[in-house]
Amino acid sequence: TRWIAARVSPRGSRFETDHFRFGDPTYIAPSLNELLVIDTQGGDQWAVMDGIGQTRAEEWSQDGSRLGFLYLRDGAFHLGIHDPGNRSTEWPDLQSPQEIASTGSLIWLADGRHLLVHSIDLDDPQSLVDQIKLRYEGPLQDIFQC
Repeated sequence: TRWIAARVSPRGSRFETDHFRFGDPTYIAPSLNELLVIDTQGGDQWAVMDGIGQTRAEEWSQDGSRLGFLYLRDGAFHLGIHDPGNRSTEWPDLQSPQEIASTGSLIWLADGRHLLVHSIDLDDPQSLVDQIKLRYEGPLQDIFQC
């Protein structure tokens, strides 16, 4: 492995997490960090983004030449693809009416050129919240009444 990715979080970056909203697909829990790439052959390291932000779902392409990740900007996650060879990041325009799911992961296809991204339809966010409550509230109440 030529490069590794690491997230460095400042102390206290998750203090504002609302644990009561766990499982709510419309909630993006705070998790500030700096995304770094480290060259394992020379020890050099650099930040993928300027400053601290919120990144998730880092995943290397199968040949290790590109790093896909999600970055929170303007209240929504965006796909970034970092090329450590020239230290550049591109932001593909996914042209989708759906938003990238905050809890999803990235999956590189075998060709190394395409990524699968989890998405979510937020046309009716309250409906999503209601579905989660219906699915989990009853069983959780049953468990904790024991």
